[in-house]
Amino acid sequence: MNAKAKHIIIRAINSSEFNRVSSCNSAKEMWDRLKVTYEGTNQVKDAKISMLVYDSELFSMNEDEDIKSMFTKFTNIINALQSLDKTYSNSELVRKILSQQKEIWWKTKQEFHQEGESSKKEEVVCYECNKPGHYKSDCPQLKKKEFTKKKKAMVATWDDCDESSSDEDTRE
Repeated sequence: MNAKAKHIIIRAINSSEFNRVSSCNSAKEMWDRLKVTYEGTNQVKDAKISMLVYDSELFSMNEDEDIKSMFTKFTNIINALQSLDKTYSNSELVRKILSQQKEIWWKTKQEFHQEGESSKKEEVVCYECNKPGHYKSDCPQLKKKEFTKKKKAMVATWDDCDESSSDEDTRE
């Protein structure tokens, strides 16, 4: 049985790998040496897992990256973790992708909203001053007029207060 297993392993590997395992006495020893070579020890495996978990937790889409390449990058991280026996539930994976989509959607919405506002305001003409680029409610001339009206109203109320206080002084 051992000879048959050794023969299967030798037939499956290339010459450089054969040089690593040729001195082994059993198929189990060959297998363990190949396993350490390609998977590493438990410490190496744990280090790889922690590095990939860190990458998955800090995963985000770059500004110059499209959705397809972002998803490919995410899939590569998850597949590497699965090959090291670290798995996530589908709900965790979906939540992670959707959190990225939320940020993308929000950025796109803000850009679209800003572009939309600027193009709309360029077409608008104010009914107060007949100048383009703003509405009557935002008109600087109208705001100046309202401010002067309020200023006059405040002067009138202060005058009323002064007269009433002088009337009280004369009554006493």
